[in-house]
Amino acid sequence: MIKLKSKDLLKLKMIRYVLLFIALFFGVAFLRVYLASYNINQSIDETKQQKQQKLQEIFFKENYYLRYLNSPYYTYFLRHESRILNEDEKLIHFVYQQPTILKQQQSQMVREIKPSQ
Repeated sequence: MIKLKSKDLLKLKMIRYVLLFIALFFGVAFLRVYLASYNINQSIDETKQQKQQKLQEIFFKENYYLRYLNSPYYTYFLRHESRILNEDEKLIHFVYQQPTILKQQQSQMVREIKPSQ
């Protein structure tokens, strides 16, 4: 076996530490490059999705919404949204009375009837 001197052992330890440092450095660099490429891919996917969504909105506006605006139903629904009645329509208003008030009125009527008997 070869006997190593203390100076040689010291050099071997230094070489190990330098190699460990280089491995860590390249590991961190690899992680940074990987995360950067991942973020780029994510932004590309988001851009594709936004483009697809905009194309669908344009398709909807060109094929359906513009046809709806030019149809007679548009004025009908617009008048109803604005609470404007057509010529043949009437407004019906329902009034709701709370049951407690009715019970009080009934109890007063019963009290009024009792003394008269």
